[in-house]
Amino acid sequence: MDLGDRIRLFFVWVMSRRERIGWVLLACVLTGAVALVNPAKLLVGTWLGAKIIASALIGVALFRTWDDPRVEELEGIERAMAYTRRVTLMAAAIVAAAFAP
Repeated sequence: MDLGDRIRLFFVWVMSRRERIGWVLLACVLTGAVALVNPAKLLVGTWLGAKIIASALIGVALFRTWDDPRVEELEGIERAMAYTRRVTLMAAAIVAAAFAP
């Protein structure tokens, strides 16, 4: 598969998700507006985005590796609450990493 085919497949993939294109265009326009008004804020936003993505990747890795075998013994609402608790802790860690300097 050459580069032209990959680019064509990418555009087919993007156009198959038309409902998201509006949000992507809005994000691009707002980012451009911020870049025109204050270019330093663009770098700050990039840094914050990178921190959030990195902490989310670490959170997913920890969530998948720190599997408690006792959770499998639970049933029904207890099992659901155990998973909800894990997800909430991971989300809190991601938000804390995003706000850390």
